[in-house]
Amino acid sequence: MSLVEIAEGAYVLAPELDGDLVARATQLAARAAALRSALPQADVVQGGSTLLVLTRDAAALRDASDAPVPPPPPPSRHHEIEIDYDGPDLAELCEATGLSAAAVAELHAGPTYTALVCGFLPGFAYLGEIPDALVRPRLASPRKRVAPGAVGVAGKLTGVYPFASPGGWSWIGNARQAHLFDEARDPPRRIAVLDTVRFVPPSDPARPTAGTAPLAAPAPSRPVLEVGRVAPIATVQDLGRFGRRGEGLPTSGALDAETLVAANLAAGNPPGAAAIEIVLGGFAASVINDVTVSLDGEPAATLRGGDRLEIPATDRAVRYLALRGGVAAPVVFGSRSTLVVAGLGGSGGRPLARGDRIGLGEEPVGPPGSSERPALDDEPLELVPSPPDPRLPASALDVLLGGTYQMSSALDRLGARLAGPPIPRGAGDLALPEPVLPGAVQVTGDGSVIVLGPDAAVTGGYPVLGYLTGPSRSRLARRRSGAAVRFRARG
Repeated sequence: MSLVEIAEGAYVLAPELDGDLVARATQLAARAAALRSALPQADVVQGGSTLLVLTRDAAALRDASDAPVPPPPPPSRHHEIEIDYDGPDLAELCEATGLSAAAVAELHAGPTYTALVCGFLPGFAYLGEIPDALVRPRLASPRKRVAPGAVGVAGKLTGVYPFASPGGWSWIGNARQAHLFDEARDPPRRIAVLDTVRFVPPSDPARPTAGTAPLAAPAPSRPVLEVGRVAPIATVQDLGRFGRRGEGLPTSGALDAETLVAANLAAGNPPGAAAIEIVLGGFAASVINDVTVSLDGEPAATLRGGDRLEIPATDRAVRYLALRGGVAAPVVFGSRSTLVVAGLGGSGGRPLARGDRIGLGEEPVGPPGSSERPALDDEPLELVPSPPDPRLPASALDVLLGGTYQMSSALDRLGARLAGPPIPRGAGDLALPEPVLPGAVQVTGDGSVIVLGPDAAVTGGYPVLGYLTGPSRSRLARRRSGAAVRFRARG
């Protein structure tokens, strides 16, 4: 068994495993349960063959890791999910297998599946194993959007999408009222690792009506700003939610934590107060009541009712508007940060829009402080190399460190794709994803490089070359499309 620190306070534990996928998941779950018992404050994320442990107590983690293998955890919960077999890829699957739609449905609904890993989206569970006749590769070109409740297959796995998202699995059906994620539950996800799942025919042939009402932003008691122009996106963010990755919740929080902190300190706020994050564009608002603000750590200024606030796009990809007292937003799982894919936090769980009214929070404030706006630079980013991955040759890290990359236009809160020298890839991807963190430098199937952002999934299927340090994550976030990106290994 190995234990490797991949970032400050983040450790990957790789125990020796044997047996089929369910047996391996059971052994990992036993280890995870023992670590949670020994380290109650730790956050433990289970992957296909490793555990990610987030803790400040490295000595206690080493002691717990060396303890004897505990017995398997007790039996988990069972779930039945109603499904209509009418997905847009069902016909292609039938043609490829020579089976009728009814035969595919019978095969897929036959087994009792086990949740092997949770991740990708909050509430998503990788269920295994499907019958051999239904095994399909991932789509060559992933869809930009699959609907909530879509049931897909890829490799030996199946799963249900909790939310609308991009998707690369063959979409064969649609689940009814799966309720896979609910922030009112604790934990919020319905299916946990080792839970079992059966797909069953709908109890009522009438299909329920689809669609949900638009999310409404909470009305502040004393608004100070009314949003005008937003181009293209602005959200409420603080330093993120912690201790919930083991439950499938991304950390979220600021793309550029350094600039968020600088803006808050200049406004007289605590460092992690909620602020408005403006990505790749400008922002305009009308001032309703007097408010003191700082933009990116610049000296605080007081705006008067009736003023017009205009923040233009600049050479910085992300900017932060801190309001003295913080932005009023509900605390959801320990943070006010917006996680758009799950509709959590911020302004009704969605980006800010024209007409939204923003109020002041109740953060304790001091006098406006002196702060220095973090610099925009093109210096190499510091990387903590990951343990070797069998899917990558020994030369892969050297290619990354020796190359010059550019920020592409494909960048958002999930991650940034870099254009540059492709990383050589080997064949034979692992069957299941492994835990990852924001700042992970992943290598896609075509050798492209992606750096994960704060809203990225807690598990990922691509191999990881290393992790950016916190300051380097902030420096990367400030760079716009076309900016140069180079890496250096931490010495």
